[in-house]
Amino acid sequence: MILITGLLLLALGVLLTPATVSAVGAALGVPVNLGGGQGAARIWLLKLIFITMGLPLLVYRLRTTTRLRWLFDLSIGLVLLVVTLLAIEGVFALLNSRRPPAAAPGLSTQFSAPYVEPDPDLGYVLKPSIWVTATQTAGDTIIYQRIYTTDALRRRLTPVENPIGRQQFALFFGGSFTFGDGLPDDATLPAAFGRAAPGVMPYNYGASGYGPQHMLAQFQNWPLPAQVSQAEGVAIYTFICPHVNRAIGSMDVINTWGSSMPYYRLEGNQLVRRGDFVSGRPVLATVYSLLGMSQTVAYFGLQIPRLTEAHYALTARIVAEAAAEFERQFGSNQFYVLLYPDSSGCAGQIQPQLTQLGLRVLDYSTLISREQANLWQPDGHPTAAAQQIVAGRLARDLQLSPAGAAAP
Repeated sequence: MILITGLLLLALGVLLTPATVSAVGAALGVPVNLGGGQGAARIWLLKLIFITMGLPLLVYRLRTTTRLRWLFDLSIGLVLLVVTLLAIEGVFALLNSRRPPAAAPGLSTQFSAPYVEPDPDLGYVLKPSIWVTATQTAGDTIIYQRIYTTDALRRRLTPVENPIGRQQFALFFGGSFTFGDGLPDDATLPAAFGRAAPGVMPYNYGASGYGPQHMLAQFQNWPLPAQVSQAEGVAIYTFICPHVNRAIGSMDVINTWGSSMPYYRLEGNQLVRRGDFVSGRPVLATVYSLLGMSQTVAYFGLQIPRLTEAHYALTARIVAEAAAEFERQFGSNQFYVLLYPDSSGCAGQIQPQLTQLGLRVLDYSTLISREQANLWQPDGHPTAAAQQIVAGRLARDLQLSPAGAAAP
């Protein structure tokens, strides 16, 4: 009976895969969602438990055999190791539960309808031609209610005066600071730039949570020249420090929203796309997901990996590839990297990497500070006033005349 039980547990551990779980769920009429690294991590955790518990039962009879006694000892050692790890997790789970609650209620943002959808090239994209209300609250207090509008080409709508009379374009790429989280359509960075440079038509290709790899994937997969009415112009990529974590697919990115984001890596001196952060590196994604479930990791607030020069170099290389695509597709080298205010903590690491690759860098990291409370929303995103300051400086630095001519 002990042997049979051990065999059953081992068989469960070996046969347990996302495919078999999904098949059993389908047979029982129960939907099973194992997408992303979290699902794979849970499967591997169950596999480990089943195999660890089944192995000592399978070799139980060998405990009295001198020559093979080590197999039994090893299996018991594995059981004790797993039990010890689970006990440690239990202790830190208790400690986490006893932590005092936050002094202020956490921020929560709800949307009147989903405004993003899955995409095989970018992981997720804005829905085309939608109108959605974003409501951010802190407990029962409403922080803001804003309307987000997109056009037919999945871009945040950028209303400007006299669009037909604008002779040049400005393509804006980036994450939520470019998209304009918490701001109406006419208060985003591209919209503010459109007012500061009345001869230039701004286009907003940013989306919340995007990193530099999304910009590169947009250049590689979207017909951008066909989406722009003007023949000449500039491209601006808005960089903030969290973009490095997004570019490398760090643990916090993988375990929140970024498992399906584009995965680029350097192979030799060649930048190549290897699917997304789960399909391109399934083992690491599973490890990150397991660590993300750990109460011990949560207690110490560990962020993995620790950023190194190589991570900044990879980020810069992704941006450089996007700049090269811009020049190839638009016949222009007017590509700029804007280090957004409050990125001073990493500007010293990323700027040398960017300039070494020949990129034009606009260092606005100290243009405004966090001490200027009216320039930052409660969740850390810039206000309309902050965007106006940055846009005005950008228009002056690009030496844009009222007619919209950019300096060479």
